[in-house]
Amino acid sequence: MKHAFAILVGLTLTITLSTHLLARGEWEIGFHYGRWSLNLLAPLIEEKAGDLLEDNLRDEMLNKIREKYPYIHATSYTQTIEFDSTGSNFGGEIRYYPSGNQGSFSIGLGVEKSSLQCSFPKVDVIMQLESDLNPAQKGDFVARATAAQFNISPLSYHFNVRWDIAPQALIHPYITLGAGFFTIGDLEKGRVILGYSGTLTVTGIGQETISDAYEKTVKEALEESEDVNLPSVLPILQLNVGLKAMISENIHLLIDFGIWDGFLLRGGVGIRF
Repeated sequence: MKHAFAILVGLTLTITLSTHLLARGEWEIGFHYGRWSLNLLAPLIEEKAGDLLEDNLRDEMLNKIREKYPYIHATSYTQTIEFDSTGSNFGGEIRYYPSGNQGSFSIGLGVEKSSLQCSFPKVDVIMQLESDLNPAQKGDFVARATAAQFNISPLSYHFNVRWDIAPQALIHPYITLGAGFFTIGDLEKGRVILGYSGTLTVTGIGQETISDAYEKTVKEALEESEDVNLPSVLPILQLNVGLKAMISENIHLLIDFGIWDGFLLRGGVGIRF
C-alpha cells in the first residue's frame, strides 16, 4: 500500500513540476461528502458474496442441526439471494491547475473514507440432509435469512484528472476520470452479521424450527470460505460529471455524480491558494 501511494505522489509531483516550468499554476484543496452504492456491480457481487454466504451459512446451519442430530450431513445446498447496498463517503484532495485560474485541466490526489453496508434482503436456502447411521433416513432444512449484511469502512487513495468546461463561467460543468485502491486489510476489518430461521424436516421424526444469529469479522468469514479468494489490493474506478459554482475567486462549490465502482452522488467545496 505504501509503495502504491508513493507512486501516486511521485507521479503527481513529476507532472506538477514539469508543467510549472511552462505556466503559472494554482493549487486547490477540496473537501467533499457523498452517498454511494455498489448496486451497479450487483451481478458480480452476488456471485462472490453468494459463495461467501454459502460457505458460512451452510456450515453454521449444519453445525446447529448437528447439536441435536450429530450424525446428519448435507447432500445438497441451494441458495437464492438478492443484493442491495448503501453507504457514505467523505474525503479530501489536493489539486493542481497547471495553467492557473483560467485553466481547464487539473490533477488531483485524494484520500477517502467510506462506510458501506452491503445487505442481502433475500436469502432463501434449501438443504437436503441424510443420516450417516441410516441412509434411508433423510430430511431437509428450508430456511430464510433474518439478517445478512457486510459492513465495511475502507480507507482508499486516489489519483484523478479533471477537465473544467468553460472555467471562466460562474457556473460550469466538469468531467473527472481517475482510479484508486484500498487494501484487503481494510476489507477484512469489516463485520459480517448473519441470522436465519428455518424448518427442519426429518423422516420418521417430524418437523421443528431451528434458528440462530451470529456476527464475525470479514476476515473470519473469508477464512471459512473455500471458494472466495480476493487480491491484496482492490481497485476503484472513477468517472463522473459535475457542476462547479464560483462563490468567490478562491472558493468554489461542487456537486457531481457518476461511477465510483458503483453510483456516487456528492457535494464539496474547493479552496484555491
